[in-house]
Amino acid sequence: MINGNLYLQKLNSDGTWSQANLSDPSSPISNVRDTDGIADAQADYDLEKDKLEEQDSILDIQMKNLETERSALDTELESVQAIIKKNIENSFKSFA
Repeated sequence: MINGNLYLQKLNSDGTWSQANLSDPSSPISNVRDTDGIADAQADYDLEKDKLEEQDSILDIQMKNLETERSALDTELESVQAIIKKNIENSFKSFA
């Protein structure tokens, strides 16, 4: 960058250097916006984002199912422990 202008330099085959001022509208090099590339990239991004959101939704459902199963197992465990406790109490009453 020289005096606020952007230059591109290249080495010529004869060993000399040449440069193009990228800020000059008549320069053979121009700055263009690749709208097709941006649209393609956005479409790819949206597709991947949708896939991740779907996977996230599936994982949320699986997690809720596992939490429900765990809760049921906790309840069953508490019931079994209560039955065992009652049986132990009844067994000791029988011997007393």
